[in-house]
Amino acid sequence: MRYTKTVFLILAFSLYGHGVQANQNEGANDDQRIEHLVNMLSGDFDAGRHIHDQRLQGVAENQLDTWASRAFSPMKAPEIGKHVMLSSSYNRRNGEWHFDEFEFLVWNLVLASDKDEILMTPRSPLGSNSYELSARIPGILDGIKPGGLVDGIGGAVCPIRWKKTDYGYRGMSQNCLVMSVSQKKMLNWNWVYLLREDRLEIELAGRDKDTGALLFGTKEGRPATLYRLSDISEYEAARYMLENRASEEDVSTAEALLLDVLKINPNHAGANMMLAYIQVEKGKYEEAEAYLAKAQAMKSVLSREDQFNLKNMQRRVDDAQ
Repeated sequence: MRYTKTVFLILAFSLYGHGVQANQNEGANDDQRIEHLVNMLSGDFDAGRHIHDQRLQGVAENQLDTWASRAFSPMKAPEIGKHVMLSSSYNRRNGEWHFDEFEFLVWNLVLASDKDEILMTPRSPLGSNSYELSARIPGILDGIKPGGLVDGIGGAVCPIRWKKTDYGYRGMSQNCLVMSVSQKKMLNWNWVYLLREDRLEIELAGRDKDTGALLFGTKEGRPATLYRLSDISEYEAARYMLENRASEEDVSTAEALLLDVLKINPNHAGANMMLAYIQVEKGKYEEAEAYLAKAQAMKSVLSREDQFNLKNMQRRVDDAQ
């Protein structure tokens, strides 16, 4: 009898230990799932090329998706949650950054109750207009406490439910009733996000709660395509805009992109070459000379065509001085 009780106790403790270990493993797996989304969502997703294509398609200036660009970064805020991100919405106008204070948001990410989706819920920082409203600044709101957040307004504050897909993630926010900042009325918002390695596609529709009239979004349902930025993709986007420019605004946007490339890699041969080209077109030959010198130092990495263009630009600058 004593032997039987001992065996029973050993078995019970063994099963208990196995259950604890299983729960720990499950928790670790849950964290890994959320961290994978956080890592994939982190970064800058820029609408410059998308806006450029809209201009080529004849979309009116006041209908362009100028505020579509997004930046996301992970942040440390243990009193908010284990997985927290900061986001901002911006556009580039005349080479300058402009941020939307209503879309400067702190997001808490948790597994949904069915554990099939990841729920991402936003709140707004108190006094957000006193910050530089950019999620590109590391640690700008690290350590923020629950008392430092308030419920936001505007369609961007709708919670998002993310689900893993073959290409990345699909995020949705459906039938979200939120006050519109510009319309001063409650709108029913529906968002769709398609997150891939190289881009984030966003489709939205904000409808009048009572009439169903579409007040925001496109009737065609075409998503805004935001390309992930890096020193490579920013350069490619800038070059694309310069070679297919539809307006002087494209030149300003391309110049801002190229300057961002130089922040990452000051010796980027292509970016220096394209900035030299922009300065030559403006007749600013001294500024062009500085960019040309850096491009010449790294010209071996340029294509044969670009080396030829670089030589012609150098001759043009020399003749003008």
